[in-house]
Amino acid sequence: MIKFHRQFDTRGVKLLIFDLDGTLIDSRLDLIHSVNAMLRHFKRSELPGEVIASYVGDGAPMLVRRALGDPKDEHFAKSALEFFPAKKPDPLGARTLLEQTRTRPEEALIVGDSSIDVITGRNAGVWTCGVTYGFAPHTLCEAPPDVVVDKPQELAKLFG
Repeated sequence: MIKFHRQFDTRGVKLLIFDLDGTLIDSRLDLIHSVNAMLRHFKRSELPGEVIASYVGDGAPMLVRRALGDPKDEHFAKSALEFFPAKKPDPLGARTLLEQTRTRPEEALIVGDSSIDVITGRNAGVWTCGVTYGFAPHTLCEAPPDVVVDKPQELAKLFG
């Protein structure tokens, strides 16, 4: 069901910005394999898949931090995290897309499954759409999006 928290004219939206994990694809198994490969690399014990899946939803740096726990040797944790660029809710990615497509913020909408995606959209000044079928829809109550959809097909209805 499509539910508006803040009404806007969807006909004015020219750019849709999508979160990937949980919104467009279910990458849990890929993330589980990647995290366990990282842990093996650092000579740490692997984690059960359900534990790693519970760590997903707040970005890659947080996933890595959670998987590493509170290590005594911060050297390997730092080296594992230092390659990440600005992360959400930093609006750099969304603003770069706006600039590259010559789109005004009020003509764009970010679609995501978590409060972090919504906050990122707000920080970029764009409309926000939360999806309830992703990894972290339970967090949408922390930062309610402008509109919420329950199924990917509803996005087509919203803009059809």
